[in-house]
Order: sequence, then C-alpha cells, then structure tokens
Amino acid sequence: MMKWLRDHTKQIMVLVVMLAMFSFVGAQGLQAILAPNPANEKVMRAFGADISTADLIEATNDTEVLGSLYVNWMPPGAGADFDRRHWLMLAEEADRSGVQVSDVEIARIIDDRNTLLAPAGGIDSLRQSRNIGLPQIRHALSRYLSIMQNAQRVIEASLPSEPQVRKYVRDTNDKVSVKMAVFDAKNFVDADAPVSEAELQAQFEANKDVIASESENGIGYRYPRRVSIQYVVIEPAILQSNMNISLDDVKEHWKANKDRYTKSVQVPLPVDPAATQPAAPQMVTEQRPKLFSEAREQVESELKRAKAKRVARQAINKIVDAMSKPWAQLQRDEKSGYVPIPNDEVRDPAYMNRIVAEIGAELGVELNYNALTLASESDIASDPNLKGAKLGGDDDNEPMIGVSEVAFRVPTFFEPKSAESSEVRMQFFQPPPATLRVEQQSYSFTNGQLVPTFILQKYVLFRVIDARDSEVPASLDEVREAVTRDVREQRAYEAMDTICREYGVASQQLGTETALTFFDELRTKRGILSVKQSTPFARKQRRAPSPTDPDDASMVETAFVADVGRSDTFVDACFAMADENWKASIIDAPISSERLAVVRTQPPVEPAPKVRIIDLPDMRKRIVVEFVKHDPVDRIKYETTLRAQAYDQLTGARGVISKWFDPVNIEARCNYVDLRPKADDPKTGLGPDDADDDNA
Repeated sequence: MMKWLRDHTKQIMVLVVMLAMFSFVGAQGLQAILAPNPANEKVMRAFGADISTADLIEATNDTEVLGSLYVNWMPPGAGADFDRRHWLMLAEEADRSGVQVSDVEIARIIDDRNTLLAPAGGIDSLRQSRNIGLPQIRHALSRYLSIMQNAQRVIEASLPSEPQVRKYVRDTNDKVSVKMAVFDAKNFVDADAPVSEAELQAQFEANKDVIASESENGIGYRYPRRVSIQYVVIEPAILQSNMNISLDDVKEHWKANKDRYTKSVQVPLPVDPAATQPAAPQMVTEQRPKLFSEAREQVESELKRAKAKRVARQAINKIVDAMSKPWAQLQRDEKSGYVPIPNDEVRDPAYMNRIVAEIGAELGVELNYNALTLASESDIASDPNLKGAKLGGDDDNEPMIGVSEVAFRVPTFFEPKSAESSEVRMQFFQPPPATLRVEQQSYSFTNGQLVPTFILQKYVLFRVIDARDSEVPASLDEVREAVTRDVREQRAYEAMDTICREYGVASQQLGTETALTFFDELRTKRGILSVKQSTPFARKQRRAPSPTDPDDASMVETAFVADVGRSDTFVDACFAMADENWKASIIDAPISSERLAVVRTQPPVEPAPKVRIIDLPDMRKRIVVEFVKHDPVDRIKYETTLRAQAYDQLTGARGVISKWFDPVNIEARCNYVDLRPKADDPKTGLGPDDADDDNA
C-alpha cells in the first residue's frame, strides 16, 4: 500500500488540490468551470467549415477598427441586409483566392489616416481612447484590402473587350433612314363580312392558352395575372381653378413682394450737361414695379397655385392617415411577412370611396376616385390617371417602383425574401407604405452643372381588393370580341397582299412618293395618306433598366421606329439595303393590273430606287420601304468620343460590383448555412426542434 502511495503521490496531490478548489468556488463556480465556452459556439457554416462566435467577434473588432479610422467597411452597393457575417465570408473568400496584401499598401493607408486624425493626435490617439494598437490596425486593413482586391479582380475580368465596344457602337450609332408606306391590316378590315361560329371557335381553341403579349404574333386569349384596384388621384393643377383667394390676401401678398412683380420700361439716358451739342436721346430698359392692377392677375394665380398644392397635400395626407389607421398596430406574420387584414370594415368595397368623399367634403374639393376591375400590369401602367406614378424607396439610392409593379406586390403574387426584409409589399385592402407620385422631370443649372429637378404633377393612392393569377377564359363568349377582331384582321392581312405588291412594283419604277399618286384607294380608304420618311435609326438603342430585370438582361433593345414599333425583321431588312451590293428582288404582281398598266406608261426614275416589301405577320403589317441614306459611324468620332462613351456605358450597365457584394450572392458563393438557434414561436413557446406531442 505504501509503495502504491509513493508511486502515485503526484496524481493524489492533483486530486486533492482540485477537490479543495471546487469546495472553495462552490457549486456555481464549478458549473461555470465545466460549462462550454460561448466563444466556441458555432454560429454559421461557410466553405464547408463551421465558424464560431469567436471568429465573428474578430470580424466585428476588425470592422470597428476600420470605423475608428473612418474607413467604410461596408462595400459599395452592399444593401441593407449586409452585415458582419457577410464581411467575414468575403475576407475568407479573398484568403482562399490567394489574394496577398503588401505591407506597402497597408502603410500607405496608415499614413493617410494618420494625417486625417492629426488634429486628435494621429493614430496613436486610438491606443489611448479605444485601446486600438498598430497590430489590430494592420490586421483590419489587411482584411479590408484583400476583400476589395478580390472584388477588383472579378470586376476587371468582366470589363468589355475592344470587339464588344466596337459592336456596341456600331449597333447604337450606325444609322439608316428610309421612306415607307405602312399597310396595316386594321385599315383593310371588312367589318361586314360574315364570320362563322366554327371559324371563331377554331381561332379560340388554337390560342386560348396563350397570353397575347407573350405570343409571337400578338394573338392570345389567356388572361395575364390581374388585380382589381381602387384609387384616388389628386392633381393640384385641377384643384387650382376651384381655389378662392380674397382680394385682401392678394393685396397683402403684393405689398410684401413688390420686388417680384416688375415690368420692363424704356427710359432715356440722362443728358450730359457738359455736352456742347444736343445728342440724340438714347433709351435703355429698366425694371420697375407693377401697379397692383397690373400685377393682380399674376399674384392671384400664384396664390391659387400655392393653395392648391397645400390642399392637395393635406387631402392625400388625411386619406393616407385614415386608410392606414386600422393597420397601425399590426405585426407582420413571421412566415409570410404580411400583416393580417385587421377587420371586415376595410374589406367593404365602399370603404375607400367613403373616406375619399368625406375628406373631399371636409376640404371643399372634389377628389378623383376611380377603380379598375381585373386589370393587367399593362392596363394599369397605361391608365391615363395612373401613368407614370411611382413609389419612392426608403432612401435616394433605392430605385423607384412603378404603380403597375407595386399593385402586384400582394400575397397572391409576391413572396418576400424574408419576413423581416424591407421589400415593398401590401396585404389586400392595405394602402402602400407611402403615397405614389407622378412627377415631371426638368433640368436646371446649379453650381455650373445641369441638375435634374422633379415637379409634382399628381398624388396617387390605391389599394388592391382582388387578384387573379393567369387563367384560360371559360369559353369563347368571354373573349368573343377579341377573337372576332383577330379573325377579321388576319383575313385583311392576307387580302391586302395583292395591292401591296402592285404598289411595290410601282415604287421600284417611280419611287414610293410618286407611286402613291396612282393609288387613290390607299390614300382615301386605307390610311396611307402619305409616304413617311423615318428619322435615322440604329439597329439597337439603350434600354431603360428595371429593378425586376433578370441578371442576364441586355442593356440594349431593338430600335423603335415610328409607325412600325420594335421589329428585328424590319430593322435588319433596312440595314441590308444599305449594302452597296444589295439589289432589289423583282416583286411579283398581277400582269392584268389596271393600276400598273398606267404606271408602266411613266418613265422610270434614274437611278432606280432601292425598294422592297417587308412582311411583318406578327404585327399584321406589310411595309413598302425605299432606302434613303446610310450614316455609318465616323472613325474620328469613334476614336475621340464614342469609344470612351461606349466603354463607360457598358461598364456601368453590368452592375458587377453590386451583384458581387449582394448578400444573397455572397451566401450562395460561400455555401452559407445559419447555425444560430431559431427563436421560439411566441404563440406556442416551442422551438423549431421541439417535436409535436399530442400527449404533452
């Protein structure tokens, strides 16, 4: 026994010391010693590896150090959902990509920040005020620079090449102009010709599951997704005529602002008393105050305009307050992100109209309330009252959203990224989060620069009361008018072929303008009053981007040509005529044509005009085109201005930087998994891992 004790003396002493220590610290101390370290808790997974709280704390420390140096650690275009988890993933991504930051680059920023912080004592002041030393600063700057350099590497790889720039310039600046006579089937329809039920039914069955806007020929009877909305539009300019301004108010305003109301008068210059010869009187223009009688109309108009703006703003604010009140205290559903409908009162179809009428009566003005039943996005966007209405984002950096898009941000169609996201969405019967505005854009010079300004035209507020997803009409009767129209127009398109070819033959001999004088029917009955010459057009034109555009959306679209629209077939055919070696094909026309018999008696034009017929069956149009001119890209202009402009436009339109730093894309690239425990359901008290137990 003694031998065993001698051999294990050290182990026994360790055990005795530990027992003594545990008895000293007590039960709570023992629990604390044995408890797991919170810093080791796994909060996320990226690149297949677990990341602990300690790692996230280190990233937080780095970003706080950068903030102390006045270095914005938030990447450009990162968005509101970007946080330190994404910053940590970007740093790890840069490290895995082999990005190396030199000591020289770090030293350069340190010198710059030291100068910036000089009034406070330089970088050394951070050691005393925030306990931040140079090693921490170097570490934070190294990670920051690695993130930016890795992003720059990706951006540079996406920059346009010289062939891409040349093609873009050619597509958008190489132009042609043509003369054209547009044969539109709508102008050749025989409204009295009978259409059989079998013909209508066949047309309906062939196209009932096609949406017209998505079909190749513009024919389709499937309903697109639709909503029913109720809306109010308040236009200050319309209210202005109903504003009453007292004579006393007009006089008071004129007296207080006389210097604003002036007139130009011609007055003689004073005569020089020292002059020996009387000089001819010289007149100069001076600004002098208007009399009240002269200024009254202008003053009254300005006061009415100002009052109309105040009343319009007051009216829309009151309507917003009244309609938003039932929704004020409601919380978003944790799963859907939408608030519940508060009560049956807001469901009442007359609810909004009643509020608008009451507030209009209170303010003594008539407000424009209206409704659209089951309207598509294009119906809403083109409605005269709603056209151009937009909802502003949370800040100036967020793009505005058009009314036709906002109207479809309802549960039937729109699923937010998360319940907590700031995306605009509306519950049924709920007004949007802010008033929509129709604004007119103009420009003014400020500090030597041309700055856009926006002048309010209308306030718009609406609510969605019903929504229908895309669906097939129940029967032919629902869309009979559209089906009948399409059948008649298709007949007309085929029937106008003969006279179009006759006119084409005459145009190849005499030119399109002279040829039209021999076709009275076209001018008097078929809507071709004259041959129109297009403004020069390119193959492509820049397209206005939309927030809903997919990532691969092109920044250009087919050029729009007046009286034609957008047609690749038309544009390509016109540019083919610009080739010096292009020769017109002989147009086949009836030999027995009486019109052509007269035309053939006329001497042909020299040189022979370049004329062709371009068929556009999808638009149900045939166009007789005469080539006029080709304006190729000027080489000098390309080298001096166009190339640089195209490079900037291509680079700016790609949006690579915002996509690279988008939190959703970061999480996808890094295979992010959130390991944080989910909060208990506030209604049940159960966490996500608690099993349902009917016997509990």
